[in-house]
Amino acid sequence: RENSRVGLFNDIFIDIGDEQSIENDLSTYSSHLQNMKFFVKNCSKHSLLLIDEFGSGTEPQIGAALAESLLDRFNQKNAFGVITTHYQNLKHFANENEGVVNGAMLYDRHEVQPLFQLSIGNPGSSFAVEIARKIGLPDDVIAQASEIVGSDYINMDQYLQDISRDRRYWERKREEV
Repeated sequence: RENSRVGLFNDIFIDIGDEQSIENDLSTYSSHLQNMKFFVKNCSKHSLLLIDEFGSGTEPQIGAALAESLLDRFNQKNAFGVITTHYQNLKHFANENEGVVNGAMLYDRHEVQPLFQLSIGNPGSSFAVEIARKIGLPDDVIAQASEIVGSDYINMDQYLQDISRDRRYWERKREEV
């Protein structure tokens, strides 16, 4: 979202890293939820939210659903944020809701390495299968995992990779011209 005080925020809220604590009886996830509770209560259009691995640290389905609900609330409050995630539902949410924009860190699928470039406007792939192969997980483990998630997921991930590849191709062509 565009902030009326470009570059200036009254509040910066950060949820990065692992704040679990045996002393305070906090698991990784409950620590994240404590932060989210504070963010929801206190954020406004003058807030900057920095959240890493949004919704992680618990069972993925409910973590993704809670993250989507929180993202909707932050959007309703017109807060500005940079939020990282691998959850497909949040990528879809950004495509479907005004005020939320996808971004992706570009990745060279053939070299299996990050390009350290941010691409705004399209969701990105997590490149989970490619990274698993590079690390050397057995092919039968990767094949079984692909079967478990199903062809729809694999096809969607491939589609996101193709968008990223095509975008880089056309950016290179534009630079050449």
